[in-house]
Amino acid sequence: TLLTRAVLCKNPYAVQLLTQQRNIQLDAAPEKTKKTALMRAIVLGDVESVRILVEAGAKTDLKDYKGKDACSITEKQIKDFKKNESMQKPYLEILEILKSNTISQRTL
Repeated sequence: TLLTRAVLCKNPYAVQLLTQQRNIQLDAAPEKTKKTALMRAIVLGDVESVRILVEAGAKTDLKDYKGKDACSITEKQIKDFKKNESMQKPYLEILEILKSNTISQRTL
């Protein structure tokens, strides 16, 4: 999708513009991988795009073809970069965004 392409280009400005479109499908994903734009932004460590997508209402509980949701994908990235604190930092920020979204969803 166009949204996924904006994420893959690490262009939060384009992600922001696209999420404001009325008919945008935030959670569209290819049938083969089932990876949403949010999941791709997580893997790339793109904190700003993750924040934009979550605030726009992207679902964090969808699962990819491996059965992993947004938090699981983030936790794997944190584990993979365990020995490199600077590489781990964006994923720790992303995890906070996802957790705060989950808490706010529960209170609604």
